[in-house]
Amino acid sequence: MQKEAFFLGTPCVTLREETEWVETVNAGANTLTGLDRQKIIDAVAHWKKITANGARAKFGDGGAAPFGRGDAAGRVVAELVRFLGRA
Repeated sequence: MQKEAFFLGTPCVTLREETEWVETVNAGANTLTGLDRQKIIDAVAHWKKITANGARAKFGDGGAAPFGRGDAAGRVVAELVRFLGRA
């Protein structure tokens, strides 16, 4: 759910010490807390403050797209058309 939360712009608190989706942590979208009660409370309080009044969380520096920009299929098709046009 960490990656899905990232795509939806929803903050994530992961109750683990590590994650396979380090990109979500690096982008500031995911907070790893382990099972430390105070870290969990602090992480939830942090996200509640940021998203108060229904505001959406903003992750990264605005230019970061760790999972791409969602246009891969179009770029592949354009490249195939260009390639086949030469053949």
